[in-house]
Amino acid sequence: MVFSSYIFLFYFLPLVLGAYLVVPRVLKNLVLISASLLFYAWGEPRFVGMLLGLCAVDFVLSQLIERADPRRSKLWLTLSIIINVCSLGYFKYANFFVGEASRIGSWLGAPPIAWQAVVLPIGISFFTFHKISYVVDVYRKVRPACQNPITFLLYILFFPQLIAGPIVRYHEIEDQLHSRSTKLNDVFEGMIRFSIGLGKKVLIADVVGHTADNIFGLKAVSLSPDLAWLGILAYTAQIYFDFSGYSDMAIGLARMFGFRFPENFNHPYLASSFTDFWRRWHMSFGRWMREYLYYPLGGSKCSVSRQYLNLWVVFLFSGLWHGAQWTFILWGVWHGFFMTLERLFLAKHLLRIPHAAQVLLTLFLVMLSRVLFRADDLSHAGMYFQHLVSDSGVKKVLPLYSVTSTFEIFMIGVAYAICLWPLMPGAVALKDRVISWSPPTIRIAATASQAALLLLLSAAAMAGTDFSPFIYFQF
Repeated sequence: MVFSSYIFLFYFLPLVLGAYLVVPRVLKNLVLISASLLFYAWGEPRFVGMLLGLCAVDFVLSQLIERADPRRSKLWLTLSIIINVCSLGYFKYANFFVGEASRIGSWLGAPPIAWQAVVLPIGISFFTFHKISYVVDVYRKVRPACQNPITFLLYILFFPQLIAGPIVRYHEIEDQLHSRSTKLNDVFEGMIRFSIGLGKKVLIADVVGHTADNIFGLKAVSLSPDLAWLGILAYTAQIYFDFSGYSDMAIGLARMFGFRFPENFNHPYLASSFTDFWRRWHMSFGRWMREYLYYPLGGSKCSVSRQYLNLWVVFLFSGLWHGAQWTFILWGVWHGFFMTLERLFLAKHLLRIPHAAQVLLTLFLVMLSRVLFRADDLSHAGMYFQHLVSDSGVKKVLPLYSVTSTFEIFMIGVAYAICLWPLMPGAVALKDRVISWSPPTIRIAATASQAALLLLLSAAAMAGTDFSPFIYFQF
């Protein structure tokens, strides 16, 4: 089940929210757990038992970690991490490693490896990271282990963040898991945030994504430089509005049920450097990588050479986390390379150019990295990079209307206008002035009207389009 579907909007959400609001406080967590299991089982019924089993293992191990002496506590923590990493590794990377081993074997004359492809459970990367952060925090005594299995299950299974985040650490919402109140204002503000996210996904991401899919699906003989650049413009807009739209919907849904999730995006395409970009993009993932990988490796409290090594390890892991393909690994290398350059010398040189130029340069380099993120394999990525600068080999020049439409190009422009408007001189000051001059009742009415319009337009758009899952579902 996805948020941007009629079954979710008009059946699942109203029924769950209605039941949640009317049941006694003692039953509210059970309602949310039941709804979350139904939500996951709707698309992945075969993996529900596995998910519950892994949750049970970590719940028991967290109790052992808390009660054991330091040596045994570390042993139980290690066991939990091994189980989580191995389950993630099997489902997410077994096909990749078997395929690479089979390819190497064929070069050496060995027969292909007989292998039945492993199906990837939706959201496994996200709920695995949730569980690892939980047991590590219990070991570090950031918070005591959860003693109530119902509460623990709700933390892991809560449907707004189960499939694609944001990655919420247990201590960030511990008090809300045990006790929270849901007021009418929470439901109202949650619906507004949800409608904004739905509009991002349905009205922008899905529209510009059609252009991106068509262009990235072209053969080399048809891909000209103008189409190649249009393709990465479209995909760069698509992935931001798709993923930030999901995050907005998740945060809005959580708010409806009395939870306050941390933000996951902060205008990432306004970043003035790669370091700044990773403070703004998928912020919960960045925090996780710092807390549970970069700092344990030594972070910046070590030699300069070791700091750079730690940085490279983090971004190589980031690339591999996104998918079992060489393109994702190179995507991680790309970001690690520019992060290293910034620390070596690039950052101080960037400060010498205007801020708008810093933003546009960073966006350009991030945009180029999207080729690796979107390409099917290394050969496809290499071909695409080649056609960004050359039309050699193009035998069939396609007219623009065959891969896109005037409306889709217009929406690409709208997407970048939304992302970059604060760069316009006086734009932010003008917005603040308008808000300060508007009476509260006018602002509330305008916000509610905007949300209602977005919901109406999104519902209408969903009626005329095919099923379009969120991009980060595959991770």
